Amino acid sequence: MTFREEFKIYQSRYPKKRAAIDGTKILFRWHHDAKAARKKAVIFPGETGMMDITYRLFNGLAHCFDVLTFELPRSENDRKVVDTLIRKTLGTPDIIVGFGLAGILAGQYFAGQALPKSTFVTDSASYLWLKGDDETRQSARRMASDVSTGVMLAKNLPRVLLAGRGKKLFFSYIGKCAETEKIYLEDMYDGLTATVEVADLTAQTKVIYETLTATGDFSPMIANNRFLVFADNGAEMRTVQQDGKAIVPFYDYKGVLLKSRDYFTAMIDRLS
Repeated sequence: MTFREEFKIYQSRYPKKRAAIDGTKILFRWHHDAKAARKKAVIFPGETGMMDITYRLFNGLAHCFDVLTFELPRSENDRKVVDTLIRKTLGTPDIIVGFGLAGILAGQYFAGQALPKSTFVTDSASYLWLKGDDETRQSARRMASDVSTGVMLAKNLPRVLLAGRGKKLFFSYIGKCAETEKIYLEDMYDGLTATVEVADLTAQTKVIYETLTATGDFSPMIANNRFLVFADNGAEMRTVQQDGKAIVPFYDYKGVLLKSRDYFTAMIDRLS
């Protein structure tokens, strides 16, 4: 099945919903099974703010969870808006999922909340950042600075050139892939970014910079929540294991996009 065929089914099955909360508009997708009492999962968006990058994961989790995901609101009261949306749709989440910068963003949003029964599902880099690992934090700050500089330089480029550079950057994160994977991912990139403008990139940059340069204390969250950490780095895996957290050896950024079914299966196996 091509990306366009698969995504069309997803959009039909879980249509976008809109809400206005405290004067801020927010888009979201929500699946709720009214016939069964099920655990509740939130899938956090990453720095792009786009919820549909994890559409395959949503598809998988929706088989046995009530699931909520949303577009990251670009407003000063964004945390309040997100909190209200979660409370009004799901209530208290049992599972909070966030890979890459989504993991760090979710940590920031939930850090001050008492959710002792929830499971935080993320990757090793996010976990180490939340834990306050100096090397991880320094690397994150360098990345934030590089991204900010890059977007400032790109602001005046024609959109077609900007789109080409964006796709090149996307595939630099993906790494080597088979031809069929490349075709699928190119269609995914084009489909999901068709309406992205320079103003959106500027907003993303602000989120990235503020997220990766934050110095909050996340120790209560680390202590109070159960963690399921996906890792593809041996050294990071050992570091996380020393904390007694549950580890799932796994893939890379490409895996999150293309092998979400495996992520879903691994989550269910570890959480059941």
